[in-house]
Amino acid sequence: MLKILPLLLTSVFLAARAVEPVPAPGAGLARHVDKLAGEIGVRSVQHPQALAASARYIKEQLRSFGYEPRVRPYSLPVNDLAEKTAIVENIAVILPGASPDAPVLVVGAHYDTDRGTPGADDNASGVAALLELARRLHGAPGEVELHLVAFCSEEPPYFGTIHMGSYHYARALKEEKRRVVGMIALEMLGYYRDTRGSQKYPPFLNWFFPSRANYIGLVGNRKSRNFLKRVKKAFVPSGGLPVVTAAPPDIFAAISFSDHSSFWKHGFQGIMVTDTAFLRNPNYHERTDLPATLDYARMEQVVDGIEAAVRRLMSPPNKETFLGRASPAAGRRSGRSAARARSGRGRAWSAGRAGSRCRLRTRAGLRSAPELLFRTARRGP
Repeated sequence: MLKILPLLLTSVFLAARAVEPVPAPGAGLARHVDKLAGEIGVRSVQHPQALAASARYIKEQLRSFGYEPRVRPYSLPVNDLAEKTAIVENIAVILPGASPDAPVLVVGAHYDTDRGTPGADDNASGVAALLELARRLHGAPGEVELHLVAFCSEEPPYFGTIHMGSYHYARALKEEKRRVVGMIALEMLGYYRDTRGSQKYPPFLNWFFPSRANYIGLVGNRKSRNFLKRVKKAFVPSGGLPVVTAAPPDIFAAISFSDHSSFWKHGFQGIMVTDTAFLRNPNYHERTDLPATLDYARMEQVVDGIEAAVRRLMSPPNKETFLGRASPAAGRRSGRSAARARSGRGRAWSAGRAGSRCRLRTRAGLRSAPELLFRTARRGP
C-alpha cells in the first residue's frame, strides 16, 4: 500500500492539472480594460483622480514587465480662459535601436476619455493593446528605436490642438531632430459585428468598403501611404481576421481622428489602427461604452497583427528602402505605379468633394467632426 500511495498522489496531481481552466482568448486584454473602464471609469481632465489612477496603473504594469517608464509631464488648460491648469503625463518606454541616433518608430494609445464615458473601446482597448505589446516586446532587439507611449488629452476639447499629449511628443521628436520612421496610433480596437449593414461610412465610401463590421482598419493619409504599405505587408493577425486599408484624401476628416494626426502636423508619417470607432460602435462617447461590449478574442488577433508588424519594422530586411533611400530602380517602379494610380484616382474620389462642405449646427454651435460624421452615418440607410 505504501508503494502505491505515491503513484496515487501523482495521478491525482496530474489529473488536477489537466482540468485547470485554459485562459480565454484575450483574457489579459480584458483584465486591462476591466481595470481602466470598469474599476476606474471616466478618465477625463474633469475627473483628475481617475485620470491619475489610470496613469498610475499603466506605470505599474510597465514596471511589472521590467521597464522603467519615462514620464513626460505637461501643463493643460482646464477651461477656455486658461485660468486653471492641470499637470498630466505622457508615459513612454523605449526599446533602444542599433545606435544612439537610430530612427524612431512610435506606437501609442491615449488613455483619457471623453467626459461622461467609461471608455472601454475608446480607448481602454488601445491602452490594453499597448500594454500587451510592451509585455511581448520586452528585450526585443532591433535596428530601430521603438517608443511605446500612452498619451493623455486626446479627447475634446483638446483634440486637434497643441494641447494633445501626442502633439507634445511629436514636437519634442521634431525639436530633437530625430528621424521618425512612422507612428502607429491604436484607436478603438474592440468592437466587432458580423451582420450585414453593421458598418457605416461617410458619404460614398460605402461603395468601396465592406458592409460588415468584422474587420480591423489601417488608415492613413496620402503622405503616409508608403508607411501604410509597409505596415500592411507585415500586419498578420491571427485567426484570419480581415484587414482593410485606406488612405483617402484629407477631405475625409475621419482619417485624422487620433494621435497620428499630431505627427502629420510635424511632417512625420503616421497611421491609425482602428475598428472605425463611431462608424460602427453605437456606444461611442456614451455611458454604455463598457467592457462587456468588446470582443476580446478578436482584439487579441489584432494585437498579434500589430506585434508582427512592429517586429518587422524594428528589424527591416532592407534598411535602405525602409529608411526612405530606395534604389533608383525602385524609384522608377514606384513612379510608374503612382502614374497608373493617378489615372483612376480622381474618378474614384471626386464624388466625395461635394459632401465635404456640409455643416450641421446645433444649439451648442458647430458639432465636432467626430460627432458630425457619427450622426450622419447613423441617419443613413
